[in-house]
Amino acid sequence: MTTNKLQSANLLYEDEIEERQHSNAIEMIAMGTGTPVDEVKRLYIVVLERFKRQARVKDFLPILVRRMVESLLKKGENDSFSSWEISVSGLCVKE
Repeated sequence: MTTNKLQSANLLYEDEIEERQHSNAIEMIAMGTGTPVDEVKRLYIVVLERFKRQARVKDFLPILVRRMVESLLKKGENDSFSSWEISVSGLCVKE
């Protein structure tokens, strides 16, 4: 991981507890959807960054982000995306 990515990841979480909450959510999504953890993590971070910018109350972010990521993964599965190009409320993820 490059220095910029490490710094970005460190700035994403306010403390270890928050980081653990989001890591647990990522693992649960991966297990529940059968999607590799790395793919879930990439999508989760994009959604989390977008939600964090707009959130006034951040207590429920793990739940909200988890639901959005699961929905996006389900949508991608149903639409048979060969490469990710998902757009929801201005959120675009491309692989």
